[in-house]
Amino acid sequence: MRGLYLVEQTICSAKQNPIIYQLEIMKQSFILLLSIFLLAFSCEEDAPTPEKINKWKLIEQLSDPGDGSGTFQVVDSERTIEFVDEEIVRSNGSFCNMGTGTEETVTATHNPEEKFILVEACGGTPFKILYDFDEEFLYLRFPCREPCAQKYERVQ
Repeated sequence: MRGLYLVEQTICSAKQNPIIYQLEIMKQSFILLLSIFLLAFSCEEDAPTPEKINKWKLIEQLSDPGDGSGTFQVVDSERTIEFVDEEIVRSNGSFCNMGTGTEETVTATHNPEEKFILVEACGGTPFKILYDFDEEFLYLRFPCREPCAQKYERVQ
């Protein structure tokens, strides 16, 4: 009962001084908004990222003939892509083309926010390979005149 009396006394004395009353209202509003903000964002799960999923193996390739009829076709390949960290991506095949062969290990940089791999080691103008992924597959979209893409499945 003593605590309730102190709260009433504080509110009553604050009402007598308009400046203190305004400050009390602002303080309570700030605490309420801060609590709502913290609750709203503390429950959000991290979206999967290639860095967390790590390694991918090439399973299908799309090369549209120009009439929109292209579909992904199964390929027999050991080509893999590995997102090493937040900047580096590594593959056992060239990023310069959509080949399925494995060669020496090559690296490139990637931007996880804008979802692209920047390819600079092909002897010409640097270009971007766009990527997107879900729980099971990674899709690389190459800069072609007609739709062309590679589909990878998660290895690790």
